[in-house]
Amino acid sequence: MSKCGLFGCSGKRPVRDLVARGLFGFFANISASARPPASLLAAGVFVVALLAGAGTAVAQHALSFGSASVPSQTYTVGEAITPLPLPAATGGAPFVTYAVTPSLPDGIIHMPPSNSNPSGDGATFENPTTGGTITGTPTEAKDNTTYTLTATDGSVGTPVSRTLSFSIRVRPAAPSFGNSLPDQPFAVGATVRFSLPKATGGTLPLSYTLYNAGTTTAATPPDGLRYE
Repeated sequence: MSKCGLFGCSGKRPVRDLVARGLFGFFANISASARPPASLLAAGVFVVALLAGAGTAVAQHALSFGSASVPSQTYTVGEAITPLPLPAATGGAPFVTYAVTPSLPDGIIHMPPSNSNPSGDGATFENPTTGGTITGTPTEAKDNTTYTLTATDGSVGTPVSRTLSFSIRVRPAAPSFGNSLPDQPFAVGATVRFSLPKATGGTLPLSYTLYNAGTTTAATPPDGLRYE
């Protein structure tokens, strides 16, 4: 008994040349004229899945990110980033995997997505719905850098890959003095030389200005004192 599928009638015997092209199995007895074009098979456009002992040819779109894009990202040292989901490519032979290159800034990682077989039958394939997630807390400043998200499908022999570029910049943490300064009592007529602490963080060079406490108004030292 045979069953007819998309490209002909199927029997129990696998067609070796289709399996050799990286397909999962096509239990068919079909004529050469009914087979998928070799160029499409080589490009991973056709996927064969085994369903209930009979072969079924399933047409797949070529792997592509389409019009998807990732906006440029700016993060700050020491501040946890909002998890950034990356777009998934569409089409391609299962399973599609994702990687980000080069290495992300220290403290930030790419968490790849998982492929799934929700039915558990080994025949119903679902590629990821995202290209993974970027998450973490940057620990070191880094100039604007271009990164590449690469999607690679499961074609046997010559997997098909597509790329998408985006940029990440990690700026230094805002300048900080750490602990607050205690009040400084000075006596009239006494010579005073008081060193203020140096701030840490920020983008060099740092500049310093005296302000009245709790305001953005520049402060003027008492008569006889000056700020250098």
